Amino acid sequence: MEINQLEAESDQFAMNFEIKELDPYLEEFEIILPDLPITPFTQFRVLVKASGSDLPCDGKWFRISVAGLELSDATIISQPQGKTIGFGMTGEWSVELQAPMDVGEYWLHTSMESVETDRAIVKTPFRVEHNSDSKTTPLLLSPLFFSVTVLGAVLGITWLLFSNEMKVAYKDWRGYALNESTTSALILKRDENLLKRDKISKRVITDGKKQTFEQLKTKATIDELLEKSFNDISVTKRQKAWKKVSQFIDSQIDVNNPYVQEIHQKRIEHKLQMEKWLASNENPQELLKRLLVLAFVDDDENAQRWLGNYYASEKNIAKDLGKTWRWYQRAANKGSVKSQKLLDELELQADQLLKSSNPDERIKGYEITEAVASAGGVNAQLWMGYRYESGDGVSKNLNVAANWYRKAAEQGNSFAGKKLEKVLSLIAKERVRNN
Repeated sequence: MEINQLEAESDQFAMNFEIKELDPYLEEFEIILPDLPITPFTQFRVLVKASGSDLPCDGKWFRISVAGLELSDATIISQPQGKTIGFGMTGEWSVELQAPMDVGEYWLHTSMESVETDRAIVKTPFRVEHNSDSKTTPLLLSPLFFSVTVLGAVLGITWLLFSNEMKVAYKDWRGYALNESTTSALILKRDENLLKRDKISKRVITDGKKQTFEQLKTKATIDELLEKSFNDISVTKRQKAWKKVSQFIDSQIDVNNPYVQEIHQKRIEHKLQMEKWLASNENPQELLKRLLVLAFVDDDENAQRWLGNYYASEKNIAKDLGKTWRWYQRAANKGSVKSQKLLDELELQADQLLKSSNPDERIKGYEITEAVASAGGVNAQLWMGYRYESGDGVSKNLNVAANWYRKAAEQGNSFAGKKLEKVLSLIAKERVRNN
């Protein structure tokens, strides 16, 4: 089947692409303890840092408890904004815990639930201690310091005596060497030259072995990364491995290197298989992972357009028009005519619904518009500003309207700037009137 035909068929796959969203995957997890001492039976806060794919921002997927005592759930004080943490992002949670009542060494046990991860439990050590300054013996008066000082002095005197004897012995040897015959000196020089030649030969052989070893080591590393970029269960790990293999290929001066050509061929076959799956809707979970690798790492506009189609699918339980708009826009910015057409169709659909006299249709239009506006769509941000300025289907709120107009104005939209000035003026007048 020709590639052009594959592309034409793959653009229809959004109608059939009904799969479960990728399971949340935890990539990195770290707990940062407070700098101040943790004292008995007091409340203390830790900072949790985590990254992964589609990681829920509510923090309900991890539970922290104090080992050695009755287990108690942690209280999350603050969490990242939004629903999930995306690829390449790190979320931060502030968590409050209660310290044990006794001084000593303890563990924080963190168990992971409802996310895929290589580590189901993370154990973090911490110490509970009294917050009081203890008196210590001055260093100069401590017996240990005195003993070390005396021992150092004895060793220093011994070294001085030994070095003077060595100087005398060296002078005697040097006088003897200068009195040796010229013949002996020439023989010594000849032997030195032979030794140098042998060392050079050995170094050349050794360097050659080292170079061969490094090449084999590099090949083994790249083979491992290549396998991970194809088959790892984590999309994030695939992306990192794919990027490292790409960097290796770019660093090679000899583009005709057989090993580099072999890598190229394997990756081409990997992409061709993905394009066939697009047409047949075969193996959708694996297909989505491959699309996410190519769209992020290779910045591939076709993969970005197909991801937009996926998130626009009516049958997809993970439907997200904000992500749809973002992927279409990213591909369109690189000159993709197809993606620009899909963007225009999405905006046209929203405009038609928003201009309807039917309130239910306008609400549906605002649902599309709000998703696009949150993803950065300027026209959608203008519509959201108008909605809260006029109170169309929602309670009128000039502050919310001003926020939407401000977002559009910050992207260079002059009309949004004028609307922002008007709304801010109305807000100021209301404040004066209320005071």
